[in-house]
Amino acid sequence: MDCVKKWKLEKVAELKGGSDRTFLRVKKGDEYYVLLYDRSPAFFRYLEIQRLLRGASIGVPEIFSVDLERRCILLEDLGDLSLMRFVRGADIDEIRGVYRDLLTVLSRMQRDLSGTLGDVFGLRQLHDEIIYFEESFLSHFGVKLDEKKRRNLFELSTFIFENSPYGFMHRDFQSQNIYLKDGAFKFIDFQNAYEGPIFYDVASLIQDPYVELPGSLREELVDHYLSLVRAKGGRELFWKASVQRLMQALAAYVFLSEKKGKREFRRFIEPGMRFLREASLEVGLDWLADLLNELLRKVRS
Repeated sequence: MDCVKKWKLEKVAELKGGSDRTFLRVKKGDEYYVLLYDRSPAFFRYLEIQRLLRGASIGVPEIFSVDLERRCILLEDLGDLSLMRFVRGADIDEIRGVYRDLLTVLSRMQRDLSGTLGDVFGLRQLHDEIIYFEESFLSHFGVKLDEKKRRNLFELSTFIFENSPYGFMHRDFQSQNIYLKDGAFKFIDFQNAYEGPIFYDVASLIQDPYVELPGSLREELVDHYLSLVRAKGGRELFWKASVQRLMQALAAYVFLSEKKGKREFRRFIEPGMRFLREASLEVGLDWLADLLNELLRKVRS
């Protein structure tokens, strides 16, 4: 008996995304829920981190039932108002206010939950993202880096590792994983959280190809975050973390669209490339910006 039958639920729709997990919108009587199926080890990690975040009064979906044998969880339905959808229907002042509030919540989460996770997103993981970028994104365009350029990127990751403050790191803190419900933020897809460099999540939120915030607003939001954390060299760390994060995101978009057949991710490749080009110039990786200019011409032709 699967969990739909066990808990006497009615299937409404399958919810799509970039995950290999299965999410179903279901109902029981007049109430709607989300049913999560996950056969991977991340199932138990999800339960662990959900308890951690909820215990710290961070908004996450409430859990109503768990079946450990069948690996399913009955969750609160957060509705359809993701941050991405909110931004597309809001004016600039509303967007500014929501993002400033989000950065305040993020800075508190990073500080208050620092040291609560055993897993650290360290130098090996940062370097692995560069390899992923080369093997997924660059190889898709027939590009192979020489040793000097690869070393440039590894040095950027090493700088982040050696200089960024560490704290709670969601690792995919972008507009599709943030919901607004009943006047509060609710976060999803947190099962891959680490103790990690704090500017990674900030870059994920502000340099988000899903929504493409205006440059002036992004600068203002960086200033706001820096006023909250007062990290030494924070602006440089933000831009280097932006390069790191955007390389990972572009690799993922290509992998999901070309290897997993999720074609909806193709449309985020070009804005991601533009953001990475901008960030590359900010940190002195002119060769990467030039390469992205060439690839953008190919994408647009």
